[in-house]
Amino acid sequence: MTQFDPVAINGGVSEVINSYDGPAPALIFEAYRDGVSVSAATGTVGLDDLTVATTDDKFEIGSQTKMMTTTVLLQLVDEGHFSLDDRLVDVMDVTPLSWMPNIEEVTIEQLMTHKSGIPDYVNTVGVQQGMEELLSQDPPQPIGVEEFLQLFEAANLPATAEPGAEISYSNTGFTLLGLLIENATGSSLADEFQTRIFDPAGMSSTSLPSFELPDGVLKSYLAVTNDLFLEVTDLPIAEHGEGGVISTTGDMIRFMKALVIDGTLVPESQMGALEEFFASVSDTADSEFIGHQGASFGSLSVTLVHMPTGTIFSAVETMRYGQADLSEEVYEAFGELLGNPALHTDYTNGDDIDFAASAADLEINETMGTDGDLETLLTIDGVTLSFDGSLSTLETEKLSFEDGSILFVADAAGSDFHVQHMARDAATADNQIVGLSGDDHLVGGRGDDKISGGAGDDHLIGRRGDDTILGDEGDDNIAGNRGNDYLSGGNGNDNISGGRGDDWLDGGSGDDLLRGGRGDDNLSGSTGDDILRGGRGNDTLDGGEGDDILVGGRGADTFVFSANSGDDVIRKFESGKDQIDLTLLNLTYEDLQVAESRGERSFEVQLDDASLVINTLHGELAESDFLF
Repeated sequence: MTQFDPVAINGGVSEVINSYDGPAPALIFEAYRDGVSVSAATGTVGLDDLTVATTDDKFEIGSQTKMMTTTVLLQLVDEGHFSLDDRLVDVMDVTPLSWMPNIEEVTIEQLMTHKSGIPDYVNTVGVQQGMEELLSQDPPQPIGVEEFLQLFEAANLPATAEPGAEISYSNTGFTLLGLLIENATGSSLADEFQTRIFDPAGMSSTSLPSFELPDGVLKSYLAVTNDLFLEVTDLPIAEHGEGGVISTTGDMIRFMKALVIDGTLVPESQMGALEEFFASVSDTADSEFIGHQGASFGSLSVTLVHMPTGTIFSAVETMRYGQADLSEEVYEAFGELLGNPALHTDYTNGDDIDFAASAADLEINETMGTDGDLETLLTIDGVTLSFDGSLSTLETEKLSFEDGSILFVADAAGSDFHVQHMARDAATADNQIVGLSGDDHLVGGRGDDKISGGAGDDHLIGRRGDDTILGDEGDDNIAGNRGNDYLSGGNGNDNISGGRGDDWLDGGSGDDLLRGGRGDDNLSGSTGDDILRGGRGNDTLDGGEGDDILVGGRGADTFVFSANSGDDVIRKFESGKDQIDLTLLNLTYEDLQVAESRGERSFEVQLDDASLVINTLHGELAESDFLF
C-alpha cells in the first residue's frame, strides 16, 4: 500500500510561497509530475481588490505564447503548407511589409529561432513612444498588429544582423509567424490556437483574446517607481503570435505535458525543430530545463520542464518592477519539490493508496486530460492526484483513509446508500458520498460527511454530523438533520431543510423551498423564485434575485434585501424583534417609500425597480426595524 500524505508531498512549498513579500499583489505557483500536482497562491486579485488570489485565476502569459505559435507552425509544416527552409516572401505576400529589413531574405526557421536579424519592436524607442502617445489619449487608442507595424515602420530601423548570422530575440519575428499562420489557414490565430492546442490539451481556461479580456483575469501592474504602481490590466493592447494569450498555471502545465512529455501536439517528424526553438530561447546549451518565460506589460511568468524527471512547473507574479526574472521564492519552491522524495513516488501504478486525510476532505473533479480522455482529480490542501478515466470508473475499493472513512461513488443509474447500514465501520468517520446521473437516496453517518447528489433528482440526508450536502443539477430533497450543516440545492427546484443545527442553506438557481429548522440559520435563495422559512432560531433570510417569499418564524430574524433582489414578500414580521437589512443599498430611512398595502398589517416599501411587501404580526413598522 502506498501512503499519500499531502503535507509531505507539499514539502514546504506553501510556506515558501506565503513568505513572498514583494510588491506584486499575487504570486501563484504550480508543479506537476506523474499524476501529482502541487499548487500554492498568495496575495490578492489586485492592489484595490482584496479578493484572495487562487491557482484558478487567469493571467497574461506574455512571451510564453511563442511556444504555442511554434506548435501550430510545426503542425502546418507537417501538413505540407510550407517548409521551415522556405523564405517568408515565397509563401506569403509581404509587399505591405517591404519596408522591413531582411523581409525578403528571411526564412521561416530563422524567424522561429530568433535568427531573422529583424529588430525587436518591444525594444524600439520609437515604438514605445508611439504606444505611449496612443494610450495617453482620451479615450486610449487600441493597439493591435496593424498599429504595432505602423509604429515599427515609422522607426525606420536597420537590420540587427544578416539572416541566420546570430540569435537576437525578436518579438517582431513571431508577429510575422502569427500572420503566416493566418495566411496559410484562412483562420484567425485565436481560432487555430483553440482547435489545435487548447481543445486537444484540455486547456479550458485559456484563450487568445482581442481587446476585451475574459472574466477572472488577475490585475497586473507596472512599477513606475518604488511607490507608484500603474495598473495596466485593461490597456487596449491586442498582441498576436508574440504574446497575448490568457491562461492559468494549471493550463500551462497541461500544455507543456502535451507538448513535451506526451508529445501529442507536435508530430514526431518536427520534434527536432521544436528542440531548435527551445535552444534559441535557453540561457545555456546544456540546461536541464526547457520552456519559456513570459513578460506582459504588468506581469512576469514562466513554465519549465525539468527534463531528467519530467517535472513541470508554472508560476506568475502580477507586477513588473524592473526585474528580469521572477522572485526567488518561485525557484526556491521548485527546488523544494525537486528534492522531495514524496513527489517522486509512483501513485498511479495500481497499488492501494492510503490517504493521510479523511474522505470528506477530498475535492473531486472530472476534467479532460491532455490525451483527450476524461480523468478524475482528487485534491487535498493544494495537492492533486489524477486518475485516468471518469469518476464512475474510479476504483474506490483501493482507496483508504486514516480516519476509517470511505469514498462511495453511486452507480450511474442511481443508488440507495446508507452509511450506518452499509458501511457500519465508517459510521463515525467523515465520509464522502457522491451521486452521479441517477436518482439517488444517499444518507450519511454520524461524522462530518460530504454528500453530493449529481445530476439526478436526489434525496440527500446528513444525519448527526456537521455535513456539507450539495444537490447539484437535479430537483433534490436535502435534509441536514442534527449537525451544523452547509446545504446547497444547486441548479434544480429543491426542497432543503436545515434540521436542528445552525445551518447555512443556499437554494441555488432553482425555485426552491428552504426551511431553517430549529437552529440559528442562514437562508439564501439565490437566483430563483424561492420560499424561505426561518423556523425556530434567530435566522438570516436572503431571497436573492428572484421574486421570493420570506417567512420569519419564532426567532429574532433578519431579512436581507439588496440590489436586484426582485419583488419580495416578508411574512410574519415582528416589529421590535425582527429586522430588515438594507445595508447593501446605501440608503437612509428617508429614502424609503413606505405605505400601507392591503390592510393595516401590510406595508409596501418601494425601492427603484423593486418592491418589498412586509406583512407584520402586530400592525406596526418603525424606523428601528431597518438596518442601514
